[in-house]
Amino acid sequence: MKRTSKLVAILVAALCLSAVLCGCSSGGYTPEKKQQTVSDSMLVKSGTLTVGVNSNNAPYSAQSSGSIVGIDVDVAAAIADELGLKLDLVDVGSDIDSAISGSTCDIVMGASSAGSSYSVTSSYRTSGAAVFATDANAQLPTKKSKIAAQASSLSAWKVSDIYGKKVLVESNDLTEAFTDIQNGTATYAASDSTIGAYVAHTTGTSVYPICLLEKATSYGVAVSTTKTDLQTSVETALSQLNSGGMIKVINSRWVGETTDGSGLKVVK
Repeated sequence: MKRTSKLVAILVAALCLSAVLCGCSSGGYTPEKKQQTVSDSMLVKSGTLTVGVNSNNAPYSAQSSGSIVGIDVDVAAAIADELGLKLDLVDVGSDIDSAISGSTCDIVMGASSAGSSYSVTSSYRTSGAAVFATDANAQLPTKKSKIAAQASSLSAWKVSDIYGKKVLVESNDLTEAFTDIQNGTATYAASDSTIGAYVAHTTGTSVYPICLLEKATSYGVAVSTTKTDLQTSVETALSQLNSGGMIKVINSRWVGETTDGSGLKVVK
């Protein structure tokens, strides 16, 4: 639990820095508001897209100086803008079904599969346990390699399961794991692909994902199955944001130019 809390603290601290670097200036350009394309009858609050997020899930969304910031928040704001709506964020934790079925939110970010009361749009991000190296073209690990990973993490378990326990170099947190491959204690480090890319980006560490230890999971937007018009509108908005490059820009803000992992080889 202490190790997990330490990683969360590191992620939130880095998230605060990213929020400062990526946040909008009060004197900056404000785009003209688009015409509302969704009927108020489809919304919890007229003229507003009420969006559920998990604020304990950096870098996707986390508390920073009294606000919720992160990848999911930026994507939600872009969707609301496409629909000509204001944005209202609600922290729903990981309980997507209750947020949708209880009419607390219009949509919820970060859904990986459909639930009893909601369907899921096409994805705006993917993630999975990955192996990082200091060379983007590094050879894949073998059972003679040394792979650093946070102790008791999913990535550490994946390393032990695929390569054997002798390969694993346990670290207290992800930052230490990246330090281990910088100083030669290990040749590789393993972590969630998005979290690893985020920590590397915010700390200026030159490491790159070279393979996945599992099939990447795709994440989209949860929308009530009873609101078909809203489903269509959100899907259309997300498609436009993907094709127009906005989703790529948002992800780049938080994780740099590192690949999302979807094109990496999966090692089993």
